[in-house]
Amino acid sequence: MSDKRYLSDLSKLVVDTEDGKRRHYQATLDYLYSNLDVLDWLIEQAEKVEHLEQEAEEEIDRLEKRYEFVLQIENELRQEVQQIQQQLHQVRESIYDALDLLKRGGVGTRSQVQQLLEKALEGEK
Repeated sequence: MSDKRYLSDLSKLVVDTEDGKRRHYQATLDYLYSNLDVLDWLIEQAEKVEHLEQEAEEEIDRLEKRYEFVLQIENELRQEVQQIQQQLHQVRESIYDALDLLKRGGVGTRSQVQQLLEKALEGEK
């Protein structure tokens, strides 16, 4: 018999009642007694279910580990972005300070601007 036939035969042994579905136990026993290969098939199906459940649990574990790894990478990238933004802010401040010095001019302006720009570049190294 095929899987579909087994399912069809077994589903006929369940009837709808006002209280829900009920199984004809004696009919089920008679059917199983006369079709012992159905018991083997039911056992195979139960074993397949167990195997699929185990595979699903392993896949869930694997995906959870990947998810945690991705979260860790995301956190590291966020921290790196924050550091880069801080460095960018510091570089901009140094450039504004250097431009301000250039506008004011005076003695030592060139060396002061050079110091500010070198200081800004130190954070990049």
